[in-house]
Amino acid sequence: MLGLIATMALLLVVACGDDDDTSSGGDEQAAGGGADNGGTVPNDCTGEPILLGFDVNMSATNAATYENVVDAAQAAVQAENEECVQGRPLELLPCDQRNDVNATADCARKAVEEGVVAQVASIPGFGDTMMPIYSEAGIPVFGNTANSSELLQDPLSYPTFNVTPTVLAMASGAHAAGAENAVFVTIESGSTFFVELANRQMEDLGLESEGVVLIPATAQDVSVYAGQIVSSGADAIITALGDDLTENLLKNLQQQGVDVQDTQFWAGGAIITQRFVDEYDGDLEGVFTTGPFWVGGDTSNEGIAQMHEELDAAGYDTEGIIDWATNAWHNIHVIADVMRDLDTIDPASLIAAFDSMGLVERPEAAPYDFSQPAFPDHPVMGQMRIFGREHYMARVVDGEIVPLLDHFVDPMEPFELDL
Repeated sequence: MLGLIATMALLLVVACGDDDDTSSGGDEQAAGGGADNGGTVPNDCTGEPILLGFDVNMSATNAATYENVVDAAQAAVQAENEECVQGRPLELLPCDQRNDVNATADCARKAVEEGVVAQVASIPGFGDTMMPIYSEAGIPVFGNTANSSELLQDPLSYPTFNVTPTVLAMASGAHAAGAENAVFVTIESGSTFFVELANRQMEDLGLESEGVVLIPATAQDVSVYAGQIVSSGADAIITALGDDLTENLLKNLQQQGVDVQDTQFWAGGAIITQRFVDEYDGDLEGVFTTGPFWVGGDTSNEGIAQMHEELDAAGYDTEGIIDWATNAWHNIHVIADVMRDLDTIDPASLIAAFDSMGLVERPEAAPYDFSQPAFPDHPVMGQMRIFGREHYMARVVDGEIVPLLDHFVDPMEPFELDL
């Protein structure tokens, strides 16, 4: 079981767009967007600051960076400090992991030394390095992206973002959009679990599998793999790849005659962001995407509208909000609400509260419950710290990512998409 989870974790890191750079790092700490760590604090919020760790990649050029993730978290902190949490301001301590194993460890050690009560909404490239440092100190890692074996197993890990259910959601979405058959595309190394997961979901849906295409994580020329996909004749292409491989594959498929308005192309919302669409050298009209945090540009959603208002108030850009930014903003508000009900705000009290908080329901996020696994009957996922499974369904329309439904859907239950 441990080996399988470790193999899965490798896939999750690649699917989240991170590369594995193990060069030497440091412990530099930096706030995003130029704002201070707590924003404007009212005069009556004068208690001892509540410190929240926020480890994320902010500067490395060899991996995705998440500038508006930090901005969204800071905007949420500023909004919470307008109300104040038991007379105490929240203070965010962003630390740049630099997509570096040593810098990641330095960030975690520094946060522990600073006395954070929790690490919030991290997107670690090296979760197996980070999580044990926090766990040994008794500090919960809350709202993280579970992309390592430690984050999928440690009882002090409380993830709200996980690509595994997204594989199920993509298969269900393809079926709901009218596909009769599909090909699954993922990285070559350690792909057995995702392949079996996708094939089982397709089988349960009556969606015929046209095979699996495995692409090396370091591949530069993917034309031969695109050719295999084209030769499969599949109605839908379901992918679990990083952002660079996804972009490369899309270009090669289009060069080989694939029209993504006719052949469904699916990738997770952490990959098909509005920035990805805006910067893509070509036409992505018709591409499908899905994820557990609502489309960041859709202000018809009450939660997304509130996030935009808070970003504006804090002086941050609201363009190109990615799913991880919504996750960060969401989790700052959730942990603040939890703290308001505590007699003592410390790591142990937060852990007890997370374990018993029950179902979390907010408009910008698919529901989750830390007290029970999202897939209790699954022999592998039932043993993992996966607590939510609902997803939005969206498509690129006129250059914008547009939700196809006004609600999240459970990929394990039937639903329809009216295209």
